[in-house]
Amino acid sequence: MGAHVQVGSLDIWTERVGEGPDVLLIAGAGDTVEVWQFQLDRLADRYRLTAFDNRGAGRTRMPDDPVTVEAMADDAAGVLDALGITSAHVAGYSGGSVIAQELALRHPDRVRSLVLQSTWAAMDPFYRSWVRFVQWLVEAAPSARAFLEGFYLDIYTRGRTGTAPSPRSSTTSSPFPTSRHRRTCSASSTRCPGTTRPSGCRRSPPRRWCWPAASTRVPDRNSAAWWPRRSRERSSRCGPRSRTSRSRRCRTGGMPVSTPSGRTSKPASPLHRALARPPTATGWRPPTDRRRERAVDSTTGSPRGDARMGRYVRSGDLDIWTEQVGRGPGVLLIGGLGDTIESWQFQLDGLADRYRMTAFDNRGAGRTAMPDGPSTVESMADDAAAVLRALDITTAHVAGFSGGSIIGQELALRHPDLVRSLVLQSTWGEMDVALKRWAEFVRWLADAAPSERAFLEDFFLFIYTPRAHNDGTVDAIIDEAMAFPYKQSPDDTRRTLDAFMSHGGTAARLPSIAVPTLVLAGGRDPTARPELGSAVAGAIPGALFEVMECESHQPFQEIPDVWNARIDAFWQDVETRVGPPPRPRGASDRERMAAPADRPTS
Repeated sequence: MGAHVQVGSLDIWTERVGEGPDVLLIAGAGDTVEVWQFQLDRLADRYRLTAFDNRGAGRTRMPDDPVTVEAMADDAAGVLDALGITSAHVAGYSGGSVIAQELALRHPDRVRSLVLQSTWAAMDPFYRSWVRFVQWLVEAAPSARAFLEGFYLDIYTRGRTGTAPSPRSSTTSSPFPTSRHRRTCSASSTRCPGTTRPSGCRRSPPRRWCWPAASTRVPDRNSAAWWPRRSRERSSRCGPRSRTSRSRRCRTGGMPVSTPSGRTSKPASPLHRALARPPTATGWRPPTDRRRERAVDSTTGSPRGDARMGRYVRSGDLDIWTEQVGRGPGVLLIGGLGDTIESWQFQLDGLADRYRMTAFDNRGAGRTAMPDGPSTVESMADDAAAVLRALDITTAHVAGFSGGSIIGQELALRHPDLVRSLVLQSTWGEMDVALKRWAEFVRWLADAAPSERAFLEDFFLFIYTPRAHNDGTVDAIIDEAMAFPYKQSPDDTRRTLDAFMSHGGTAARLPSIAVPTLVLAGGRDPTARPELGSAVAGAIPGALFEVMECESHQPFQEIPDVWNARIDAFWQDVETRVGPPPRPRGASDRERMAAPADRPTS
């Protein structure tokens, strides 16, 4: 039954069904009675269920008075009064859960019990940023469908096919395929903060890791203050802030891992920059300071300081900016969308004492131009091969993240003789519906965002953990990105995205990859979800698959010490089992980096 009931001067649309103890259902922002349809259908044999349209939603108009959560809680109490319900079990989700909290506080005699789904007591900076993003999306989206598609990216789960399973289905299945590749878990007594052990999650063998979430530092501030309109009103967003600290952690092998709680300096960087909280080692210095010591003349590639060297190498008609540092087995690092060498700063700093690290700016990113004509993932893989050959690297351990991991897959398929092992972070074999929809959203965002800062603020909501947003890390990343002199243009961003979206995928060809492979996924990554990485690992013979439960899309920046230790252990294992690669004769590291015209002839 449905009818309007009078609550003060407001007519609230209400529906009731069933018999039994009374239940009041309170919806979130913009949702109506229909959002509770499955509960109304399936619980009516045991309860008398009441649902209503909040003010301004569905069939209930928005009054002229200012809207507050307290007023909406009083609306809910008025519905109970109008229907003659003395007390009820109250369930609310999202904004409705906050209304339910207020109802229990303001009218405690009316609430028999509370069910709070997806709730909060106070918005943290990350959530405030997300709310402001949604407010902007309401205005900027070209249509109601476009708004819903963008909004629902963060609301619903992404199934294996990229579509939400039908709620009417009588059975459910895990999005993770059953195979020897499995989600890594800690012992039952140690898990990521705020999480529970996933259904079907099994104990890990000793060599698998639970990846720690370092101590969360929540700034003492009332607003994230990132919204584009507000940022124009503020001259500085990164000044000193007071902050409190509380410990949150996972465990690695039963040992807690945490990091210092002070604010840290971050290296300059382009689109999504390489940074996180600092390494815990004594004597740590900001990467920006170390980068100054390693400054390289961009025209000659002559180093000024230590052994870090940079130069352009040729790939067809394209000049690719490349840098090298360290000594040992060769490693090639491949960045993702818009990322440059700086995104790998913690790896270049933390692993150069054991490996010869090589990184480069992909076409259209940083100091490498975007060539004319269509760009493809295959051409980017050929660029990576050209970098290795130009530097006389016969074979290398290859690590790539996000789009860089797809380039790494193509490199191993097209140039298998150059790849010694693969590390694929936040990867996929082919885009499913959910990932394609997210890529289309980012492409639209590059056009619609009112400024570069606004684009980064919105984009990073999907890239970094709430921990990084709340402790000020993302604010610092954005400030450094804005100061970076080699920015990717919006057109180059779109062309790079088009290359990944038009890529046919590697899923059918992955079984031909014959090198040792480690696939890593962030358990809280909303884009390259763990089930996508699991499918890649399942298709590559002998591949390892591990989930970093507490992390998102780029854990190598947020927990660099732990990430470095894991891939170092993997590479050391490969070196032990396979043996060292052949070394070119008569060429020192410095000679191999020299320009071709300057090389000594024999």
